[in-house]
Amino acid sequence: MAGFGLNIERAEAFANDQGLVLDTLTVTVSERRGGAELDEAERKQAARSLRRVIAGKEDVQELLSRRSLSFGARGRLPIEPEVTFDNATSSRATIFHVAAQDRTGLLYDLSSAFSRNSCDIEVLLIETQGRRAIDAFYVVGPNGKLSDAECAHLVEELRGACKYKAA
Repeated sequence: MAGFGLNIERAEAFANDQGLVLDTLTVTVSERRGGAELDEAERKQAARSLRRVIAGKEDVQELLSRRSLSFGARGRLPIEPEVTFDNATSSRATIFHVAAQDRTGLLYDLSSAFSRNSCDIEVLLIETQGRRAIDAFYVVGPNGKLSDAECAHLVEELRGACKYKAA
């Protein structure tokens, strides 16, 4: 999305036991585009690129490395990330709440941290308010809910994933 000058303002993602995932994204045109909407050719190219990423034919990390990751960094104080976990609310999943400074690639970096730790994201709820990303991840590990030790480790990884990364 960022590669086409779009910002994800809101997203919901759900997965079922058969591995089917449904994502709903609400996007807005970024300031870099000067408010210009995508034309038909750009919409088709964005859809092709998204299909290639989903099919594993295009590497998101490579796409992100071509972009400046300095969203919101010019002359503003950084927003310190807040990362917590909740093992009580859901009977099935551990819920991680992340509030951090929004930037290009943040959602990718957060979801990659879960993947590296053998976690499946069953539900994802995100919202962007100004420069702040507010995300909730419902995750399960190979044995279901995560232990407090696993959660503490992931909290540190997620805090690290929130940090600004220079291009």
